[in-house]
Amino acid sequence: MVGFYVIAPESALVQKLVHAGQVEMSSGKFINEVKQDGVKVYWLGPVSGYVYTINHEVAGIADVFYLPNGTDPSDKKAFLYEVKTYKSQSVWDAHTHTILATANTKTIAVNEVLSIRINPTSMKGVIATFADKPEILAIAYPKPQILSNMIKNVESLKLIR
Repeated sequence: MVGFYVIAPESALVQKLVHAGQVEMSSGKFINEVKQDGVKVYWLGPVSGYVYTINHEVAGIADVFYLPNGTDPSDKKAFLYEVKTYKSQSVWDAHTHTILATANTKTIAVNEVLSIRINPTSMKGVIATFADKPEILAIAYPKPQILSNMIKNVESLKLIR
């Protein structure tokens, strides 16, 4: 006898895949998932034609990818943005980083509460620190960006509550 299994939509296996960034979600499903899990996540808001994945298997880090609708969630090369939320400086310090993984960085004070770090050679990522919050936020891009767009994106980051 040949059998098959039906996995309930909210099964432990599905939740494990969601938490590992292997399930694409609409903006509404993404927001509900983040709220249900109680994870602190910043993002840039919804973008038409894109779906979202979140990986928060590592304590204190939430990694959000914006992928074109219909993209295999495991293919992270097609991303529009990758937004990472690090819970604190100590979480940041305890991990290696692909965003700005170089010593060639420049720090810019944008205003009295926001400072950013960029790699002026590649212009493919920005790290943001804030005087008024403990999180460190990072945005990666597939292509070089102009500085004003990077700053605008950092200033547009929203906490999902």
